[in-house]
Amino acid sequence: MHELACPGCGTPSQYDLRDHLIMCPFCSVTFNLDAESGHKEIFGDHYIVPNTADPRKVKDLVMEWLRRLHHNPNIAEKEYFVTDIRGVSIPFWVISLEGHTVWKGLAQRNKRILEAAPGADFLLENGQFRRSYRWAINARSNICETWGAARLHEPKEPIQVEWDGFPLDSTFSRGRLQDMENEKSAYDSREFFEFKYSNGLVV
Repeated sequence: MHELACPGCGTPSQYDLRDHLIMCPFCSVTFNLDAESGHKEIFGDHYIVPNTADPRKVKDLVMEWLRRLHHNPNIAEKEYFVTDIRGVSIPFWVISLEGHTVWKGLAQRNKRILEAAPGADFLLENGQFRRSYRWAINARSNICETWGAARLHEPKEPIQVEWDGFPLDSTFSRGRLQDMENEKSAYDSREFFEFKYSNGLVV
């Protein structure tokens, strides 16, 4: 651990210089340190989707989810109980790109041309496809743990969640299985990063 002064607020604090990105615990500024020159580069496009889960209601949300999945909801609370509650905010990246596909090929005519030259039954056609995408990639080694990140994708992709929309996915779904038409998307709800938006969770 090394003591550095934050390039944003100037407050000194202890940091692990092995971290590529360093975050000030006082003002939430994120920066990178060049060890050779000592130059600190601030990252200004660091965002967070505010966590709206109420820590006091976590147990109730989990039990509600278990009752919804249980074949006999009335006995779910007798078979399951919460022993520990821990939460983390998972980093993710939004990758925007425009994809281009150029194609060229032969298309067969619907009607055969009599006494035509060889190859006249085909037409040479070509064209291109272009589409813009926005993909969310989260910091999880298990690709099945999307935790709602697919809701950031554009164009929208079908979301298949075998665990029936885990209730603590509240950042993206507010604990509901269906999308709300008049609600801002998670991407549009983003804020410049500040620890207060993590709602007490470890980042």
